[in-house]
Amino acid sequence: MNRSITPLIIALILSAACSHTPPPTMGTDSGTPIIIGSEQRQQVVSTARAMIGTAYQYGGSSPDRGFDCSGLVHYAHDRAGKKVPRTVLLQRKLATPVALSQLQPGDLLFFGTRTKSRHIGIYIGNGEFIHAPSTGGHVRTDRIESPYWKKRILGAGKLIDT
Repeated sequence: MNRSITPLIIALILSAACSHTPPPTMGTDSGTPIIIGSEQRQQVVSTARAMIGTAYQYGGSSPDRGFDCSGLVHYAHDRAGKKVPRTVLLQRKLATPVALSQLQPGDLLFFGTRTKSRHIGIYIGNGEFIHAPSTGGHVRTDRIESPYWKKRILGAGKLIDT
C-alpha cells in the first residue's frame, strides 16, 4: 500500500469495508458533508489544532513567541508548504471567496466591521474555527454561530484550491 496515504484515509476505507453504513464525515450545521480535500488542508487544520492554548502575542507568528490571528494563519499555511502574506488585509485580498454554506476545513473566516477585515480564523468543520483572539488570550476554538462572531463575520475565502 502507498505509504503516502494518511491514517485517516486508511481508517475511512476500513470502516466503509466493515459496515453497511457509510463512513463518518464531518458536517456543517446545514448537513452538507465536509471532506478535507488535500493533504495541504489537513496540515493547515492539524497545525492550527496543535497551537490551541498558545498565548496571543501581537505580531507573533510562532509557537515560541505566540500568535496574533494572521500570524497563526501564516504559520499554519507555512507548515503546509503554502506561502501566504502575513497580514489579515493581504490574506483576504489573496483569498478566493468562498460562500459560508460551502466552507471546507482549512478555509479562512474574515471578521470585522462593515467591510474592513480586522480578524481572521481557520475553519475546522462543524461550524467551528481556530483563531488567536486578543491580548491576554490564547489560541482557541469558537463557533461561527455564537452571537459575538455571527454579527462580525464579513465572509470567507480559501488559500488552498483543493
